[in-house]
Amino acid sequence: MDNSKITLTLSTSIKETAKKRASSDGLSLNAYILKLLVEDLGDSGLVQLPEMKNIIRSLGDKPKGSEFTVDSLYARRDWEAMDVLKRRLIGRVFRKNLDHGLYPGIEKLKTDTSNKHWYKKL
Repeated sequence: MDNSKITLTLSTSIKETAKKRASSDGLSLNAYILKLLVEDLGDSGLVQLPEMKNIIRSLGDKPKGSEFTVDSLYARRDWEAMDVLKRRLIGRVFRKNLDHGLYPGIEKLKTDTSNKHWYKKL
């Protein structure tokens, strides 16, 4: 997917309201606006799970240049407490949302020999 940058000028009240709604959906403000555009255009290929809120928070905490896997965005005991199918679903949803541009500043690096996907925060 080729991405283009768009700049918006919003009033403070609209921006704050949008940030609150984005947060309640587990999305960044950019991802929320992209979601609205994509839905309006009739392609609702974006996937939301309650678990994605944790990912958004964890991505914000990662330093630029850090490499990570989706499971590293969770506390080890929380990740291991989830059943395997749910963990796989979270990984697939993360990749699909990344492909749709929901995580600006994140790029896919590689897939290792254990089929674990590695990403980098730019």
